[in-house]
Amino acid sequence: MAKKKKKFFKEPSKVDIKRECTLIEIDWRDPDFLSRLLSLEEGEAFLVNRPLFPGIYGDSRAFMTKGDELKPSLGSLLTQVVSRRKVPHEFRKEAFDRIEGPYLAGYSFKPFPPGMRGDNRVRRVSLVECVEGARISAYANQEQFENPLIQVQRYIKAREALRSGGVFHVSVTSRSDKKGRYQFNWMSVPVNRSRDDRKFQIAWQLATEGHDCMRKEWHFRYSKRASKYEQVFCAHEIAAYRQICEEMWRDGNKTPMVMNPFVQPTSLMIEVYKRILDSMIIYDESLSSKDKLRTTNKADEEIMLWRAVHRLGHDATCFRQFGKKLREEDWSLRYV
Repeated sequence: MAKKKKKFFKEPSKVDIKRECTLIEIDWRDPDFLSRLLSLEEGEAFLVNRPLFPGIYGDSRAFMTKGDELKPSLGSLLTQVVSRRKVPHEFRKEAFDRIEGPYLAGYSFKPFPPGMRGDNRVRRVSLVECVEGARISAYANQEQFENPLIQVQRYIKAREALRSGGVFHVSVTSRSDKKGRYQFNWMSVPVNRSRDDRKFQIAWQLATEGHDCMRKEWHFRYSKRASKYEQVFCAHEIAAYRQICEEMWRDGNKTPMVMNPFVQPTSLMIEVYKRILDSMIIYDESLSSKDKLRTTNKADEEIMLWRAVHRLGHDATCFRQFGKKLREEDWSLRYV
């Protein structure tokens, strides 16, 4: 049985949306779908004629574990980092602005040089988890809380950090009521402020240990690949990494933020995500219910976010400039 979500994270059900809205039938492949979604008035929602993920995957879980992902070339990454010292968001921009369509289950990267420290696992990231990580960060840093609901302890020794990055023990709030915090470690966090090129290698080796939320268990259970070959980052981990970045930034160390490999959703991307959650109903023939309607699932949401990237570009969706804080964004959903 699903745990009850805290008020900040509650999302409308199919019944809520049907009761409050006039449903407008639409094919999600309509070229104007995204702009029309963003312009929906309160009391209007889209009835999409079919699930968004390709039918060959059978269900949402299969798509999110076996679907295509954006994979930057390791060779070109190594060459460009050493020669031009590009940072992660520059690689993301180049790759994201070249995508040809929305059917992606996320993006990934690998450590380099291969074999360094013996950890060659693919690092997998989904856009949904990035936006959800931002939502957790926004909640955890609300002004109503005396202290952030994400706590960070640093374990940094100068020589070790220079060679292999810092270690941070983190405690992260849950999105569910009456559930304790998640505690785990962030490893290989780049903290070296010098111009030493090793921090570029360290940044692509980011990993966590000791985290066991349902997202991690779900992926382990359904992945066709052995879990030891990949590190799948979830919203809790992404929120914790952002907290590390912000606290280090306040102390004058910009390196973790500059080398951040995770998408930083803009206000526009957050608005797209909100309308996906509260203004879309999917007609799904596979359902046993009489009306065969449901709200979006993770695969639908991931594809819609990639559609926003494809239509609007990396900078408009995935590169958050300094200014309005995440906690100052309007995260409220309609019909909750």
